[in-house]
Amino acid sequence: MTNNEIIKKITIALSLHHDVVREIFLVGGQELTSRQTGAFLVGESNKNYKAVNDEVFAAFLEGLIEFSRGPKEDPEALPQLLGSVVEGLAEQGKADALESLKEMVDEVYEELGAECHIEND
Repeated sequence: MTNNEIIKKITIALSLHHDVVREIFLVGGQELTSRQTGAFLVGESNKNYKAVNDEVFAAFLEGLIEFSRGPKEDPEALPQLLGSVVEGLAEQGKADALESLKEMVDEVYEELGAECHIEND
């Protein structure tokens, strides 16, 4: 499996939009244009295809880790991936899923002995 195929599979599995993939590369230290990002995500038969070298692939993986868990320097920061998921649920009008997510967060905060202040709109 090529680096491109792995990135494509991760992108599909996590339902990442094109701009989010670009942000992941940026977090990993690779500033890419929209066109460059797109060239990594298309199939080999596409005329715009560009192979992802190991350095760029490593940057994607590093970016994905930080994007998913937040920066090491600030472990309390909300991971960007979680923010993207919540935003996506809101855009899709998935109020039930958002409420379930809020309940899970409340349970975790309760177990930790902390308070969670999430307002319902």
